[in-house]
Amino acid sequence: MVQIIKVVILVLLGAGLAILYIKKAKPVNKLVLRLIIVVTVMLVTVAGTFPAEAGLLTFSTPQKAYYYKHANKISAVVEGEESAYILSVRGGTKSGVVIPKEGQRYRVDRQFGYIWKSDYIPSTLTSLNIFNPPGSSDYYVVTTQTLQSVDDKYIAVRDSRGSKFEFIDSGRNMICLAYVKGPLIDYQLIQGDEVIPIDWENMRMLGRMF
Repeated sequence: MVQIIKVVILVLLGAGLAILYIKKAKPVNKLVLRLIIVVTVMLVTVAGTFPAEAGLLTFSTPQKAYYYKHANKISAVVEGEESAYILSVRGGTKSGVVIPKEGQRYRVDRQFGYIWKSDYIPSTLTSLNIFNPPGSSDYYVVTTQTLQSVDDKYIAVRDSRGSKFEFIDSGRNMICLAYVKGPLIDYQLIQGDEVIPIDWENMRMLGRMF
């Protein structure tokens, strides 16, 4: 919410500066006007994505750290030893954020980390992703199962570690989320009677996504 207020203030300041220039400048230099617009857009983007004060702030809960920067409603929170993963589902679209933890406090997410996507998933799953904050042994497993028809039924997901899964029903999508302490050696997902081994050679790293 704070981030939204900051963005609104910057937009209003940019618009006010542009209006003031148009009223005062005779004639109006379009290049200067475009420069004002470009600088405003850049400031809004930077302020929204990389809040300068974020490195100085800590919060008592991951939810408070999340809402400092994001406005979407939280669907699920899974806490690890060194971080927490917050999932937001809106209109069938899911987005995940990893909140860093320092001691017993939480910081605003810093928009970096590692994400792997499996190139092998059973036909019953739509996606299988694994998130890992850099320098951390925390892993978050996220699967999505999409029903193709009203007659289809969700097949429960569990793993070889006995991890606690959160299940989020978003219409025709069932999202399963769990925290797993690494390393993920011989780690397996299980859906119904089918075992899904996590073979890192068949996992495609998508890059630094959060």
